[in-house]
Amino acid sequence: MGKTQMSWVSLIICLCFTLLSSEHKELTIQNVRTAVIDNQKKPSKSLQHLLKELNIIHNDTLTGIIFETQKKWLRPKNKERGQLKDTLFTKKEFCMPLFKNMGMLDQVHPSFTEYDYALILGVEVPLWAYQRIFFCKQLLDQGKINVKHLVILACQRRVDLIFPELKTETNLMKFLLERTGLQEKTKSLPTTFINLPMKKEKENQEIPPSTRDTVQQWLEQKPKPGKCLIFSNQPFVGYQDAVLQETLPEGFTVDTVGLAPKEGVNGSLYLDTLARWLYEKQFGNISSNY
Repeated sequence: MGKTQMSWVSLIICLCFTLLSSEHKELTIQNVRTAVIDNQKKPSKSLQHLLKELNIIHNDTLTGIIFETQKKWLRPKNKERGQLKDTLFTKKEFCMPLFKNMGMLDQVHPSFTEYDYALILGVEVPLWAYQRIFFCKQLLDQGKINVKHLVILACQRRVDLIFPELKTETNLMKFLLERTGLQEKTKSLPTTFINLPMKKEKENQEIPPSTRDTVQQWLEQKPKPGKCLIFSNQPFVGYQDAVLQETLPEGFTVDTVGLAPKEGVNGSLYLDTLARWLYEKQFGNISSNY
């Protein structure tokens, strides 16, 4: 074999090794933060492909993209996330790899081992709540993280009818804390449980507090600034990370993690989450239910 052939073989072997290594590299929030909008405030290639495939006409500006996706992708205000019907099922084969490239499909791992706070974000869907609490317990059991304080951020939103006897998100979170063993695991840690009531809108219509609302309620207790590990689940990790980054004041650092989906993927849920994430990344303080 000639020198030129040897060089090509060496290059191919090197490339294959690089690809294999990258496939097994753990995804962290640092990768996710620039997967939709890059550091130059430009939409990623995957986002551009998704917009084209779903016929989102815009003026080629980030503001224009956000304006159109807010109109086309946000769920109705009276709809909970778990109530969305999948309107993307005919295009999932094309769209799912793009969601994956945007950091919405795979498990997101911790970036560090030592944290001052573990914040578990409350949620009304039992499977999602279980994933968040279970992942925290798993990482503690495996010795992959150490935390000094546990914070549960929840509200009195009604839960999925699978557990009608629990009635509220807060009760669901307390139930799962006990059942997963996380409550026993962290009994020596200072624990804060935020339980916000529903908010009143016009004509006394009730809406659930947002993630931002629960974080601000926690901040009213004047916690000492420190390193925060945020527990969410996919496809919400990127969006909720952006909310926490915007809400927590200087001195707090944010590292958001979450397990991959365990059930069939609802395309409409991904689009709704992506629309909120885009707005949050560009403008912050989105007016939303979550």
